Amino acid sequence: MKRETMIKILTKARPDIPKDFWDAWTDDELSLQVGLVKTWMTQHAVDAAFAS
Repeated sequence: MKRETMIKILTKARPDIPKDFWDAWTDDELSLQVGLVKTWMTQHAVDAAFAS
């Protein structure tokens, strides 16, 4: 995944964090953060589906 795409995903997931914050991160670090965001979104989508 391209660096710009990862930063876009992270910026959308965390609008409280300025976009330029992610500029100092390595591609590997960004990739790990994107993985965490995807895991979190999946877990919370499942939780929401079963919420009463």
